[in-house]
Amino acid sequence: LGFGGIGLGAAAATAPVYRDLDEVLSASEDADSGSTHPWWVSKRDHFNPTVEIDWDHKWRVDGRMARDYRNPDSDWFFDAYGHEAALKYKAYADNEDPEFDWEDPRRQALDEAARPSGLGVKSNSFLGLEPATTPEKDGYRKWVGTPEENYRLLRGAVRYFGGDDVGVLEHDTHLDRLLCTWDMNGYKNSFEDIDKPYEDKENKHHGIPNSFKWCFSWTFRQYVDLTRCQQGGILGAYPDCNRLGIGENAAVWYCYSRLAIVEHRLMAFIRALGYDCVAGGMSSITSGNAIATVSGLLEHARMGQVALHPKWGATNRGTYKMLTDYPLPPTRPIDAGIYNFCKTCGICADLCPGQIIQKGDPTWTTGRNPEDGDDGEPLPYQAQGFLGWRTDIGKCPHCPTCQGTCPFNELPNASWMHTIVKATVATTPLFNGFFTNMDELFDYGRKPERDFWERFGSIDQPYMYGIDTTR
Repeated sequence: LGFGGIGLGAAAATAPVYRDLDEVLSASEDADSGSTHPWWVSKRDHFNPTVEIDWDHKWRVDGRMARDYRNPDSDWFFDAYGHEAALKYKAYADNEDPEFDWEDPRRQALDEAARPSGLGVKSNSFLGLEPATTPEKDGYRKWVGTPEENYRLLRGAVRYFGGDDVGVLEHDTHLDRLLCTWDMNGYKNSFEDIDKPYEDKENKHHGIPNSFKWCFSWTFRQYVDLTRCQQGGILGAYPDCNRLGIGENAAVWYCYSRLAIVEHRLMAFIRALGYDCVAGGMSSITSGNAIATVSGLLEHARMGQVALHPKWGATNRGTYKMLTDYPLPPTRPIDAGIYNFCKTCGICADLCPGQIIQKGDPTWTTGRNPEDGDDGEPLPYQAQGFLGWRTDIGKCPHCPTCQGTCPFNELPNASWMHTIVKATVATTPLFNGFFTNMDELFDYGRKPERDFWERFGSIDQPYMYGIDTTR
């Protein structure tokens, strides 16, 4: 109780203070104040997230290099999905849980059912699907609202389709630094004085109207209960190892299949309001987590490619993104204490089967072996220019053990003490080491898959989409 009191006292120091009802009403119309983040998450200045960014020198990522590590002729080639890797990750899984059944028919069935992306819906693309209904086509009036009203409407659609929150950046030199020069599909992206976006497939070029002044991303949670027992990675299938080709698990596949559909729905929603947008799924425009970190949805964390959510930790699977001419209010970065907590914690790096997550303090750049503190020639497929951590994604088979270990992961209906702990972390780093030790002592991280099947179908099974819309 005494320790809980300390946490409450520290957390209360940052609680927002309103002097009268007018200030409360005014704040409720602000996109930042209307965030779905807990009360103890504070806001920072625009373009000043907790991870320091050198905006003058941050280079733009060339998405054509994003998978260079898969090219056998590349200097950066690494066989992360081959037989040797499969044996290593299988050995890790068998050591962690000797009773793990690689060919459990329940696992195979849920994987198979969750895997198809969109169940026949066309793949995500830069221009998306041709809208069936728009004011221009059908003669009804275009929606016209304030940026704040537009934001609330958009976030309502995101939550209706299973997401949670929306982060927004307005187009300026900061956003330019975050956008890819070429995307991962090999298309060059450029802003132009045009009325409509276009895709030139022959010359691999995407034209974006200068009127597309806003970029937004949204959060989309992965099923936390199943995330804690993921095994396998995107490994090859071999007679002596992973015969059925198990990759990650149904929690991952179901999220991606839903994300594909939700992106199409949001593009249709914006166009039916009378506006336009471009997207392209995971591989287009830029990193969704970069936009989400600078716009206040997530914080940069030790895992590097995985940014953390204040409520959900590493179980935020999707932050897809769009550019649009739909006016929106820019949102600010957050401070939930996550970046500072990661400096002390390191559980994900310690438990990584491949030992490829960067350890130690954050750095401005990393080379081939960030896990060993290599600050040599920067990897061409990794973002540089920020004081953070990087996982060499070229060595990662996406097992993804790290996601299930994060102390920030929150189970539905968790004890109120977890809220006290997070509120304390957000206000002071004094107890971070203690909280890390407690997380390991109480074994809140990884769990055997058989525990999941024991809960599956019972009234104790957490709600599927992992989001309590009353919070």
